[in-house]
Amino acid sequence: MREDRGMPHPTHPPGLAPALAVLVLSACGTSVSETYVNDPPATMVPRGPRSVRIYASGPPARPHLDVAILQAVQTHGFNEQGLDIMLDQLRARAAELGCDGVVVGGIRERDGFPPDSGFYLLDPGATTLHATCIAFTSPPPAKKPPPPPAPAVPVGEPSRPSANGCACGAP
Repeated sequence: MREDRGMPHPTHPPGLAPALAVLVLSACGTSVSETYVNDPPATMVPRGPRSVRIYASGPPARPHLDVAILQAVQTHGFNEQGLDIMLDQLRARAAELGCDGVVVGGIRERDGFPPDSGFYLLDPGATTLHATCIAFTSPPPAKKPPPPPAPAVPVGEPSRPSANGCACGAP
């Protein structure tokens, strides 16, 4: 058996391992993209994420316009973070765009290569959440003031006599 101890071993170009690691890690996590479908009814101004309403059971009754289709994609594998992270990322992107609300349209799972296939890192699969960025076209309805409180009746106060002087209810 021959040994090639004196022969140089082929090496990878410098920086290949870090570049490969960046490539693999950049495919991980949750990303959100948008596709505009209509011009907004007014200038959309970025806002705080918590001010963006999430509508999961259908669009709100308040008049609105669909401004953009949003797509949140979470790669499977080492980074499965869950639906709550996807909704947080979706809400944050919608806030950057100035959306008043996000109507969730559906969720889809896509399987990738099996973990033992050797190609799992190339395509571990993904979860995709589809939603619509909406902008309200009318001001919010005015809030009705609460009804005035009922007058308080003090506890333990004796009843007052009626006009005929009887406090017992008898004639």
